[in-house]
Amino acid sequence: MWYNRAMHPTLAILAAKRQSVRNKLRPLPFELAVSLPLLAVMVAVFLLGGYRFFFILFRFLRDSPPFGTMLTERLLAMVFLAFLSMLVFSNIVTSLSTLYLAGELEFLLSRPIPYAVTFFAKFWESVLYSSTAFVVMGLPIFVAYGRVHEAPLYFYPLVFLFYLPFLIAPAAAGTVLTMLLARIFPARKTRATFCVLFAFLLAALAIVAHLVGKGTFAQVDASFTMGQLMDALRLSDIPYLPNHWISQGIIASAQGDLRAAGFYFLALLSTALLCLEICSWLAPRVYYPGWARTRESDTQRSGRVVLPVFTWLEWLMRPIPRPVRALLLKDLRVFWRDPAQWAQLLLLFGLLII
Repeated sequence: MWYNRAMHPTLAILAAKRQSVRNKLRPLPFELAVSLPLLAVMVAVFLLGGYRFFFILFRFLRDSPPFGTMLTERLLAMVFLAFLSMLVFSNIVTSLSTLYLAGELEFLLSRPIPYAVTFFAKFWESVLYSSTAFVVMGLPIFVAYGRVHEAPLYFYPLVFLFYLPFLIAPAAAGTVLTMLLARIFPARKTRATFCVLFAFLLAALAIVAHLVGKGTFAQVDASFTMGQLMDALRLSDIPYLPNHWISQGIIASAQGDLRAAGFYFLALLSTALLCLEICSWLAPRVYYPGWARTRESDTQRSGRVVLPVFTWLEWLMRPIPRPVRALLLKDLRVFWRDPAQWAQLLLLFGLLII
């Protein structure tokens, strides 16, 4: 049995979700049997390539005193600042789907259990969807950093320990913002709006990076100093943000300074617990009214709705053979209905820009 009578209701919902996934994978669908080996090869190539790149980078910085150490700290803080911002946006998009648009919510919210139970079950599901990519992307960075700086063996499990509160804090912050927005606006409109805003944010980051690179690194001469570079990275090292705490905690762990590492871990943990406490206070008050508003909006939109964008795409794809065109449009519609894939795609483009 995947549950027992003594199990907490939130854990029972998560266990039912896990069993549902297992049932869908037995037997393994043909498309997954074909795509999973290819995906495994792509992930392995990414991990090995990323490890090699960061190993060379960290080794170069280590052998470039006195600025190499300071630059390494700023770069780690910059990476985690990028992760932090993308985690917030990713959790907003993902939580709108898991908390407001999932098909099983009508059944769960009609059961004699507190709304907070359903909320936290879907919240942890959202955290899993939006954070898996960051765990994978961080592996080559931390392994390379530990190898270059000859970190002790306990450094690697400590990195995962730091990751847990770092992932939870922006997830809870994004979910709080989602609940407040869904209480005012229908969830579907909020989801689309944030995807558009995130796309504009990525475009703005790309333009800024291009202008900064063109105006700064194109003039690497005597007028360019290391101090200017450190000033440019100063924004990433604000001591009151979680990205500073996790970067400093990881550096302290690699150096064997467990006292400093414990301080930064407790700062992350207390922040994550505070964000969860805010969620637990807010969910019973605004979660169900926001979900009910979304259901009312869906009822008013009853019937088959054809989005204009798909009509335009179908017109643009007229030169493509009909079977191929139908398959492409079907995949695009599936992608549009599954915002979990939106988050992964937005994260991919965000990392490419950064």
